[in-house]
Amino acid sequence: MSADQACLCCRRQKRKCDKILPRCTLCKRLNKPCDYLLPAEAPRLLSLPDWADLTPFNLRHTLEAQVSLIVGDGLQLQAAAASYFRTIHTWFPIVSETCYNIRLSNVRVQMATALSDLSLLTLCMALVCKELVGEDLPLSTRSMYASLKSFVALLEAMGVNSLEMLQCRLLLTIFEIGHAMYPAAYVSTAANLLDQALVHVHVTQSRSLFDGVEAVQILKSITSFLSTFQSGDSNPHPLSNSALALCRSAMLEILEVGSHTHIPDNESCIHTSLNILKSLVYEIARGVETSPPIETASLSVFLPHCIYKAAMVCLNDTRLAGGVDPEPSIRPLKALLGYLGMRWLAARRYLAKIETA
Repeated sequence: MSADQACLCCRRQKRKCDKILPRCTLCKRLNKPCDYLLPAEAPRLLSLPDWADLTPFNLRHTLEAQVSLIVGDGLQLQAAAASYFRTIHTWFPIVSETCYNIRLSNVRVQMATALSDLSLLTLCMALVCKELVGEDLPLSTRSMYASLKSFVALLEAMGVNSLEMLQCRLLLTIFEIGHAMYPAAYVSTAANLLDQALVHVHVTQSRSLFDGVEAVQILKSITSFLSTFQSGDSNPHPLSNSALALCRSAMLEILEVGSHTHIPDNESCIHTSLNILKSLVYEIARGVETSPPIETASLSVFLPHCIYKAAMVCLNDTRLAGGVDPEPSIRPLKALLGYLGMRWLAARRYLAKIETA
């Protein structure tokens, strides 16, 4: 295990530190105390960008330098792209592998500077491939995330609007959702729904919290989509398939609310919701137990919420039934959240909420 930065002793003496925890090699060999904690510092003013410096050429040069520093050049760049398309792309295919590789090849062949949005996309692809170190994201990954958010804002302020910019925003949102970065994830997810949000803010007539007719239509659409989706030659893998996880999450949300909503003269609808809900939870738990193993890096970011909702439904059902131990029902779901927690921080947060429930 290694630290994100050199120890204080090596920093003071300006020597190379191998950052090994709990003591670096030099401090251990010289029998000196090794401390990685920085002393308390006085507040510092952060530099703000000067509009005169925000030229397309400067941003392009800066982003290309960041790609070279963080991702690498040549074969390293190809390996990073291959890793992204082997893992993230399998459950979130928003970047065309062919088009991306053609654009990279054109830049290398012509020995030209990559456009800002292409360099930014390369960095965002590298960001979502970053994994946890221990039980949290390393500081270097969080710094990279903050920098990329800033670059997106700068390019938008300069009027840059392209498909690559949209892809960057989506990948950043995926990163925020996967690592429970709230409220940033909420804001990013809702960014393209601003007009609809403003309509609801200014509407003068209140709506019911649960529209039964609308819910039934949504359920029919999801069920139809799932039937079409699962009618292919191969069954989708429940641990890496985003569409399956999203559909199940939506169904769990609607059915859970519907099963606890008292609609006059429509008790059969409530019982139907409960039956479908139990069947869906069983289907998810069964899929977790019988699915073949999958590479950690390929786990879908949308799966933790689906598993969490299924576990909470089990807990609520056993609480209402009384005297029933929920542990056998939710044990496989908790085990999967623990496994997902090796990749996505959000899964660990969900698991902690289940434990406290």
